[in-house]
Amino acid sequence: MKARHWYQARIRWAQMVKGGGVRHWEEGLYLFRSKDRESAFRRALEIGEGGQSGGEEEISRRTRWVETRLAEVVTLDHLGEELEEDPLEVHWMVLPATEKIGFDHNFEPANRVPAASRYGLVGGGCFGGAALRFALSARPTASQGFAAAGSSKTWERRYFAKTAGII
Repeated sequence: MKARHWYQARIRWAQMVKGGGVRHWEEGLYLFRSKDRESAFRRALEIGEGGQSGGEEEISRRTRWVETRLAEVVTLDHLGEELEEDPLEVHWMVLPATEKIGFDHNFEPANRVPAASRYGLVGGGCFGGAALRFALSARPTASQGFAAAGSSKTWERRYFAKTAGII
């Protein structure tokens, strides 16, 4: 039996408002096991598709349609076999939209296989020391259909995002 290895995927969703386009980006950093890079990419796409949603939003007696769509798998890193825990989501963040993308835009995340990030090495980058402890202790967020994430210190979130090159 082939050993399953750990992979890290940074997944991006676009929150789209009908009539207005992209409002902001949502990103999650996930750890999971897979047998190879190809199946890891498929798993990252499944996670991303599971995070999609849509519904009406009411603002000042006005209703509009809002969707969260999978935009892309930003990075996919092979981490090796060393991790022993089985966490799902490591970190969740919302980023402002800096470009205009219309509501009718069709994202095609399956057509772009991500490169590995420079932080994908075990024992280096964002998975060293305090960042690794924080990552392995984080919980999935309510936006993914899970209970609200446990409280974490602001400095840990900033440290993780900064070391991951996100901010």
